[in-house]
Amino acid sequence: MTNLILAALLVNFSLLLVGAVTDIATFFYNTILGSEGPTLLKDTFESLMGGVEGMLVNLAIWLAGFVALYAIPFSAPFAQLTLTMRTIVTGAMLGIFGPTLMTWILTILFGLGVAGIFFLYFFFFTVRMYIIWALAVFAPLAFICFILPQTKKYWDEWLRHLLEWTGLGIILLFWLVLGLKLMKYLIPTGGPIIFPIIGWMQISQHIQYFLFLFVYLVIGIYLQNKFAPMLAATITELGKQVGGAIWGRVIVPGAKALEKTLRRIPIGEKGLEEEIKAKIKKEKRPLTRREKLRLMMGKAISQPLRWAYRYLPPTPIIPEVEASKYVEKVAADFEKRFGKDIDSAIAANTVGGKLVLSPEAKAAFGLYLQRMKGGKGLEKLSDEQLREVVTSLATFHPAKLEDVVKHKPELIDDEKVGEIIQKTMVPKGLEKDEKGIYKDEDVRKLIEIGISEAEAIRKAAFKKAVDAMKVADIENLAISTIENKDFQEMVVRFKDVNFIRRIGEEKGAEYISKLHTKAKELGAEEIAKTNITLLRQSVTNPGFRAIFPPIEGARSIGEIEALRILVTEPLLLEYDKLKKKFEEFKRRLEKMRPEEISPELGKELARAFTETREELIKREKQIKETPELARKWEEIERLRKSS
Repeated sequence: MTNLILAALLVNFSLLLVGAVTDIATFFYNTILGSEGPTLLKDTFESLMGGVEGMLVNLAIWLAGFVALYAIPFSAPFAQLTLTMRTIVTGAMLGIFGPTLMTWILTILFGLGVAGIFFLYFFFFTVRMYIIWALAVFAPLAFICFILPQTKKYWDEWLRHLLEWTGLGIILLFWLVLGLKLMKYLIPTGGPIIFPIIGWMQISQHIQYFLFLFVYLVIGIYLQNKFAPMLAATITELGKQVGGAIWGRVIVPGAKALEKTLRRIPIGEKGLEEEIKAKIKKEKRPLTRREKLRLMMGKAISQPLRWAYRYLPPTPIIPEVEASKYVEKVAADFEKRFGKDIDSAIAANTVGGKLVLSPEAKAAFGLYLQRMKGGKGLEKLSDEQLREVVTSLATFHPAKLEDVVKHKPELIDDEKVGEIIQKTMVPKGLEKDEKGIYKDEDVRKLIEIGISEAEAIRKAAFKKAVDAMKVADIENLAISTIENKDFQEMVVRFKDVNFIRRIGEEKGAEYISKLHTKAKELGAEEIAKTNITLLRQSVTNPGFRAIFPPIEGARSIGEIEALRILVTEPLLLEYDKLKKKFEEFKRRLEKMRPEEISPELGKELARAFTETREELIKREKQIKETPELARKWEEIERLRKSS
C-alpha cells in the first residue's frame, strides 16, 4: 500500500525527477566546459592541425626565396644554372621540401584515424540525448512498474539506464576536455625546418604527437565500451558501421582516385618533357626560363614518386581474406556481448523489422545466431532478414555460408537467394578438367549415381549442407528442415546410422518415419550406391531395425551383398532392372482376361513384349561374353537364393 501511494505521487512528478537527474549532469557538463572556456573549439583545431601553421610559414619563406633569386638580376643566372642540374635539383627538392611533404602525408593519415574516433564521440553524444528523452517519456510507466514485485525489474532497468547514460557522458566529456588541454603542450612548435638533412630529423616529433593523440582518443572509446551499459555498446557499434559506410563509399574511393592521379604524374611529366624537347628542336632554339621552370617543378614532383614505386614493396591486399577476418571478429563480438541471449541480440539490432547492421555485420550476425542456437536461432529472423544474412555471407565470408544453409536448406530453392547459394556452395558448377572429369567432387558423385546434370548443382548444394551438419546440430535442427524432401534424400543417401538415430531421439519417431518413407521411395538399389551401411544396419542392428525396418529389396544380408556387387556394374544393374520389368510385364499379362484385350491393345502388348524380350536377350548375351560379368552375375543369383 505504501508503494502504491508513493508511486501515485511520483508519477505526477516523474518528469521533474528526471529533469533533476539531468540537471545534475548538466551542472557537471557546464563545469567541465567552463574550465575550458571559449577556447575549446580553438584547442580542438590546434590539436588536429598539430603545427601546420609553422609548416606553411616555412614553406612560404623558401618559395619566396626562390622567387627572389629569379627576381634579382645578378643572381638569376646562378639560380637557373642550379635548377637545370636535374640530379642536384631533384635531390635538393627532396631534401628541402621532403620533410614537409612527409609531415603532410602523416597528418592526412593520422587525421583520417582521428576523424573516425571523433565521429564515434559525436555519434555517441548525439544518440545519448535522444535516449535520455525516451527515458523521460517512459518515466511514468517506470514509476508504475515500481509498485508490483513482478514488474519492479522494469523499474530497476529504467533507473539503471537513466543513471548510466547521464553519468557516462560526464566521464567521456571530462576525458575529452582533459586530452585537448594536454594536447596544447605537446603540439610541435612548427613544421620541419626546410633545410637539407635537418628537416628529416624533426619528423619524429610529429609522428609521436599524432600517435599519442590517436591512442589517447582510442583509450576513451575503450573506457566507454568497458564501463558503458549494453545499449551504449550497441550504439557505438552502430556508429562504427555508419563510419564504415562513409569510409567505404567516400574515403576509400577518394583515396583510390588520388592514387590513380599520383600514378599519372610521372607519365604526364615524361610527356611534358618530350613535348618541350620536340618544340625547341622544331624551332631550333634553347630552353626558355619558363620551360626550364616547368621541367624543374615536374621533375621535383615525379622523381620521388618514381623512387617510391620502384623501391617500396607493394602491399598485398586480399579483400576476401580481410573481409572474412572482419566478419569472424564481429561474430565474436556479438557472442561476447549477448552470449546465448539471441532475443536481446535481435532486438538490439532490429528497427522496424529491419536489421540495422552493415552488410559485413549482417553476415557476422547470421554466424552468431547459428552458433548459439542453430536452426532455432535463424528461425527468429524474418524471411527477408534471413535473405540479407545469406547474401552478405556469400559476399564477405563464402566459406561459412554452408554453416547457415545447413540449418535452413530450403533456402537453396528460394527464388531470391537460391541461385546465389548454389553458385557460392558449388562454385565450379559443371566444369570439367582436361580429362573430362567434373571438378566438383559432389557433382561428380551425384551424376555417377544417375542424377541429371540439370539437377546436379542443386542436389550438390543440398549434399554439402547435409555433409556440414554434425550430430550436435540436431538438437537445434528446425522442423521445417527435417520435412524438406531434398534434405531427407541426402540424409538417407549419405548420413550414417548414428545421425538418423539421433534425429529420432531428439525430434521423435515421426521424423524417423519420414526418412524411412523417403528410403522406400528411392529404393534399395539407389541407397546401395552410396550408403549400403544403412541397409546393413537395418537388418543386423536390432535397435536400429526397430525404428528403421529393412526396405524392399534389402530385407536380408544376401540381398544386400548382391546389391553391393550389382551397383558397381552398370550393365548388370541395367540387365537386372530390365529382367524385373519383363517379369512384371508377364505377370500383368497373365492376370488379364482375353475379353479385356482389344485387337489394337493386343498388338501393342505383343510388340512391347517382343521388344523387351529381345533387349533382355541382348543384355544377357553381352554378360555371357564377358567372363568377369558372368561370374559376378552368378554370385548375385547365389546370394539372392541364399537369403
